[in-house]
Amino acid sequence: QTQGTAEEPFLSQINQSIAGLESSIASLKIQQAGIGSVATYDNSLATKIEVLRTQFLQTASQQQLTVENQLTELKVQLDQATQRLENNTLTSPSKGIVHLNSEFEGKNRIPTGTEIAQIFPVITDT
Repeated sequence: QTQGTAEEPFLSQINQSIAGLESSIASLKIQQAGIGSVATYDNSLATKIEVLRTQFLQTASQQQLTVENQLTELKVQLDQATQRLENNTLTSPSKGIVHLNSEFEGKNRIPTGTEIAQIFPVITDT
């Protein structure tokens, strides 16, 4: 893993915390605005529309941040899965019969670059 990839989940958690705090601040501002308007209660249609618009924008913004954070997390998981796939792919430069090294049979983890098998040429092809 590169250093940037290792930091991404941590940064994602920080971004989620920031988004949560921003959402809380926005909610408190709406509550504060509601408290301040008790004395001068405005029941006009324009005010109701503005309150609904503000609430909708707050909800949409929060949902967008959530989706963006989920997307970031999924990209990190995809990068990690791609890296694991690259590390688990065996390739051969030639055709032949595979003879496994019995030392590694049943092992789940083998160091990268370890010779785990040999390929013997097919006798009928030579």
